[in-house]
Amino acid sequence: MKKACPYCNKIHEINYVCPKRPLRKQHNADNAIVKFRNSKPWQHKREHIRIRDRNMCRLCAIGYGGAPIKYVHDVSVHHIEPLSSAWELRLDDDNLICLCNRHHELAESGKISAEYLKKIAKSEFFASSP
Repeated sequence: MKKACPYCNKIHEINYVCPKRPLRKQHNADNAIVKFRNSKPWQHKREHIRIRDRNMCRLCAIGYGGAPIKYVHDVSVHHIEPLSSAWELRLDDDNLICLCNRHHELAESGKISAEYLKKIAKSEFFASSP
């Protein structure tokens, strides 16, 4: 038996897998992480960390890498130890830090060490308010 293929507009056998058919996204990996990111506890903790870090990238605020000290207000809260490997630390203040997009990417790629980020996260933040 044959049928019309909606992906290439040709006629194939019914059990033929068309190479133009798009691949489905893998949803099995981390439904718990997706649920966590939408949860009230995470939203409250994220707000708490933003307040603690004065809604500033902690690395920009100290002039990391010899860059001039600056205020970057477009920040996200970064899990120093990733959720996938340290689920129990997901709401731990010492595992969370505000980072700008640039520093977040460097941290995710391992170019900024987790030990250094933990040291910064645990330290008092004395930057003056903007």
